[in-house]
Amino acid sequence: MKVRAIKRGTYPNNRERVEGEVFDYNGPTRIMRGGKEVDYFPSWMERLDGGKKAAEPRKDDEDEALEALRQEFELVIGEKPHHMKKAETLRKEIDEAIAAKSE
Repeated sequence: MKVRAIKRGTYPNNRERVEGEVFDYNGPTRIMRGGKEVDYFPSWMERLDGGKKAAEPRKDDEDEALEALRQEFELVIGEKPHHMKKAETLRKEIDEAIAAKSE
């Protein structure tokens, strides 16, 4: 694929590239990160061939359920939950808030 270097440096195969230089990139487009294979495109260059952008990582069911609980927490309590709170903690705090409002 055709790419343009967007900053000066030593890139593929230890070849000096200057900003604005156009060349063919035949490096990896998928790499392993955190045990998962993800789309990859080096930040030091831009595509010229209009290739597709990296795909958003898919959320599994657990992530979607946790996100739904976070939204419910925000509606019931009126503030965003701490980003490290687990689903069971969120559910407990939501239930407590609902019980306190009904009293």
